[in-house]
Amino acid sequence: MFTEQLLHFIWQYKLLDPSRLATTDGQAIHIRKPGTSNPDAGPDFLHAQVRIGGQLWAGHVEMHLKTSDWKRHGHHSDPAYKNVVLHVVYEHDEEFKVPTLELKGKIPLALALNYEGLMASQHWVACEEHLKAQAYGPSFGAIKTRLAMERVARKALAIKNTVENNQGDWAEAIYRNFLRYFGHKVNADAFEKLGETLPYKLLLKHADNSMQVEAILMGCAGFLHLDQDSYSESLKKEFQFLKTKYGLKGMDMAAWKLATLRPPAFPTIRLSQLAQVIGLRLLGLDMALYGTAHDICQQITAIQANPYWDSHYLFGRPSTKRLAKKVGQSTAELMVINHFAPVRYAYGWHMGQESLKESSLELLDALHPESNAVISKWKGLGLSAETALDSQALLELKTRYCDDKKCLLCSIGTSILKKPS
Repeated sequence: MFTEQLLHFIWQYKLLDPSRLATTDGQAIHIRKPGTSNPDAGPDFLHAQVRIGGQLWAGHVEMHLKTSDWKRHGHHSDPAYKNVVLHVVYEHDEEFKVPTLELKGKIPLALALNYEGLMASQHWVACEEHLKAQAYGPSFGAIKTRLAMERVARKALAIKNTVENNQGDWAEAIYRNFLRYFGHKVNADAFEKLGETLPYKLLLKHADNSMQVEAILMGCAGFLHLDQDSYSESLKKEFQFLKTKYGLKGMDMAAWKLATLRPPAFPTIRLSQLAQVIGLRLLGLDMALYGTAHDICQQITAIQANPYWDSHYLFGRPSTKRLAKKVGQSTAELMVINHFAPVRYAYGWHMGQESLKESSLELLDALHPESNAVISKWKGLGLSAETALDSQALLELKTRYCDDKKCLLCSIGTSILKKPS
């Protein structure tokens, strides 16, 4: 049940009875400095200081489940391991020239039981019983900022990669990221494909003519392939001209999913709203870098689809009720969470401006928390979200730590491991 990661954890935090530490040949061991954890290739801990049999050694520490893993991993022929001063293993199964510390029988019983309990748990999260009993160390408030930043940073990295793949074009990267999240997660891939095939600069050329922008978007998305009514015909006529002029290609309409969506989130509605976003130049850097959460939401919720869509959700299919198709507050807040905050973080990262990275988290802290099954479940376990920063942190905790049982990398998990049984 033990893993190398657990051995790393025990070593790093010196969770061993110092009176029981000795090499396999009987020399006493005193850990002066456990060293620095090494996430890259090479020994597991660098620049450790260990006293072995009265002699102080400075060097590296390597860890394995078994002594024989040293040769099995090829370390005996790798010069990166020549300065290893101590080999720490769970089980010593063969003689070895480097001083070796066997941990079998030396790991505190409470720690071993707590670890086995977490790894064997079948609950929604491994520490569920501890959370219910509030039997853990750090408060959620102590870790939520780090978790939220990890989540924003991962989204920001995707934006930075898009910038690099487009010769440093931030406008194109912002446009593509906006499309992915504006179209609802059900159609995220289809909107992303549309962004890849339809450059932002081309749309900007026609930004002052919303009908032309909508024609380009609808045509490239594949929604103008049939003669449906006078409005779609007028868009189709515009698109045919622009398609020939620019060599545009239309997607297969089958790429779009409608079945699980509420009608206001249909891609046709979102594309018409997107035409207005383009026309109002809402994808510039200024709003992404300096707008407040309130200002951004106010501008996004003012976006309204062409009046044709007041009585339609699909071309040629009138609805019984007329309703202006504006972007809702919840959608606007999700765009701040998934688009504007990551763009701000990515640009701050790119420019080395920590203030912008910190400001991206302030955007989240100014919004209502998301409402979904994961957040509701956390609330039932005593971890409530008061802002979107909280809900993003809880989503990160569940999807990136709890689902993979990375308890050793979570401060809640490590506090459980360290507590007496």
